[in-house]
Amino acid sequence: MFCPYCAAPMVPAPHGELRCSATGALFSRHLQGRFANLASEAGLSESANEILSARLHCPQCGTEMDKMRCVDCGARLTKNLVREIIELNPHVG
Repeated sequence: MFCPYCAAPMVPAPHGELRCSATGALFSRHLQGRFANLASEAGLSESANEILSARLHCPQCGTEMDKMRCVDCGARLTKNLVREIIELNPHVG
């Protein structure tokens, strides 16, 4: 998996979380499960895409997202998942 902020590979942390290999930022086990199931989650509506200006990368392949959809693997980030990434898992070590 890849960091949704910078596309750096994520590595396992001691308590089951994922850690950004570039910054050391932690991502919860809950998000790890959500990242693994991205292809099955519904995408954002167009209006929600306009509101979200964050530049995120696909946690599955590392490609920069376009309107919260990966142009390479097709994974989609939902509004709730984006909120979890940004508000609950900041990109700091």
